[in-house]
Amino acid sequence: MKKRLLLVLALVVVLSLIAAAPVTAQDPNHDRQPPSGDQVMILNAEGDGPLGYYGCEEISWFGTVEIDGKTFGMALYPDFDYVGPGGPLYEYGEYWKIFTGKFKAKDGVLKRCAPGRVVMEGYDEGVWDMGSGLFESFGTVDYAAGYFKWWDGYEVRQDGLIGPGVSVAGIEDAYGFHGTFNTYLP
Repeated sequence: MKKRLLLVLALVVVLSLIAAAPVTAQDPNHDRQPPSGDQVMILNAEGDGPLGYYGCEEISWFGTVEIDGKTFGMALYPDFDYVGPGGPLYEYGEYWKIFTGKFKAKDGVLKRCAPGRVVMEGYDEGVWDMGSGLFESFGTVDYAAGYFKWWDGYEVRQDGLIGPGVSVAGIEDAYGFHGTFNTYLP
């Protein structure tokens, strides 16, 4: 009797752990994993100056995100109305877009502010530890089209390290970040 009870309890624990595991598997509605990839982005300002150092004054960060072996253009746009709870970290809200094309600069100025069609966009809020350079944000996919249409409504997480020495879009050794972009089931 005691053995059976222990066996039943062990089975309940195992099943509970399986049910409580985070959802990282594929969505049952399609056969691809949610988009995730490496980001390389440059700050579109010099020091504390206004946005638009490389043109396109509405963009705060621009660069690329690589998803499933393909590189897309990506831009971040500040939410000037965002007011965080305050604290020792820099808190922010931002809009983001992923484009079919990539950003390109000529003579230090972006050729286009929107390199192609928008295939995915959303909003996130995050924190940046200016001392260490580490940042992390969480948000949602508010629009998705084409290859990305399955992931409309998914959650988004971005994280990485901000600092000097970033090169992308024909701009070398700029202040920017290397990070990751992940989507997952809500």
